[in-house]
Amino acid sequence: MSFNERFGDIRHRLLDRPTPMTFARVCRSLLEMWKEAPARVNVDVVPYVAESMATWPDEVLRYPGFMDPYWLEPTEHALGPLALMRELDLSYRYLGAGLVDALGRQPQMDGLRLLDLRSNALDEGALLELADMAHLTGLRTLRLGGNAVDGSGEVAGAIRSSFGEAASFGERDQVR
Repeated sequence: MSFNERFGDIRHRLLDRPTPMTFARVCRSLLEMWKEAPARVNVDVVPYVAESMATWPDEVLRYPGFMDPYWLEPTEHALGPLALMRELDLSYRYLGAGLVDALGRQPQMDGLRLLDLRSNALDEGALLELADMAHLTGLRTLRLGGNAVDGSGEVAGAIRSSFGEAASFGERDQVR
């Protein structure tokens, strides 16, 4: 499929009922377009899609795992489609400090509402770096259980200072 054919497919899918499957299909097409022309997708296509999805429920806008290879490692361009995500669950993946580096390279994720990083082998340095990410301060839920923080101490204080009540440090966190 060409870039324009994929864009037509996306426009058609945006008319469908908002479901996690519809969202994943839109993301798949966006990813294929991004591989061909990342700057064009980030500047022209993602804002159009975001505006079209403005009324979609947050729980539909969940991260599809097939995007992992395109943003967890450094790339020349940010992965624009991540701007559409409202829920990002990377729990129990043991990605380590590289995960925080990857989040730092994706400032377009400022619309994220839920970020689940439980059990990712994040050390205190990575957690302090996470606390400094201004583009994530809109989170309603930040799950950090199973990492190098137990809810007390300097690191937990820095996290709470940045994310307030959104931050939780237990394994069995509740959605807020």
